[in-house]
Amino acid sequence: MSRRGRTGDRSRSPLTSRRAALALIVVLPLAVGLPLREKLHYYATHRAREALTTVPAGGAGTLNHASWRLRSIRPVGDRVEVVLEQTALDQEGTVQIQNDYQLRDRSGRRWELDPVSGGDPYEPGERSTRKMRGRVPADVAGQVEFVMLFRPAPPRPGPLPGLRFRR
Repeated sequence: MSRRGRTGDRSRSPLTSRRAALALIVVLPLAVGLPLREKLHYYATHRAREALTTVPAGGAGTLNHASWRLRSIRPVGDRVEVVLEQTALDQEGTVQIQNDYQLRDRSGRRWELDPVSGGDPYEPGERSTRKMRGRVPADVAGQVEFVMLFRPAPPRPGPLPGLRFRR
């Protein structure tokens, strides 16, 4: 009685094994690389670009018809408190605007700030003070910098204008 070989009993020839290895070497990087490339391209074209003006420690910066000065930035418990002063330069500087207030460390990590008190000035030349707090890891609480970004409504093309306040 003759025995025929089963499918799993045959050994592969060295040529077949090399072809399979070569196909794996070519296909695997493509299978991983193409979707990754598409995601990176999407991120690069859809993220908001920023045009930050650096304000020296103790200085004031101008953004959206108002002068902004960082009064203090200090750790308070497990949070960091920021006190910011705004002076309206003209009537447009009194309009409530949508700003993003953030704390950032040198490696690029970001933490949002929540308003505690204060608001926009009512008259040109009038000053108002606003207080904000945000949770930041204790090891960077003394090193973070305050950043504010102006988000116009409706959105405008181009980078978001903003101010970075040095400590």
